[in-house]
Amino acid sequence: MSSAEAWDVLRETSMRTDIKLRHVAELLVEWGRSGVLCADIRTELARQFAQRRQAPEI
Repeated sequence: MSSAEAWDVLRETSMRTDIKLRHVAELLVEWGRSGVLCADIRTELARQFAQRRQAPEI
């Protein structure tokens, strides 16, 4: 995944969960440390990644 795609995932996750982008990023960093991530963020990230896997490449 490119840095632009990762940014899009973060932005979309923030918008769809109504959590500020900065806080989503903080939660992801904490997830890396603790292995714990709230369900709404985890669900939306999974949805975003699944969408990108299914999207046809140009």
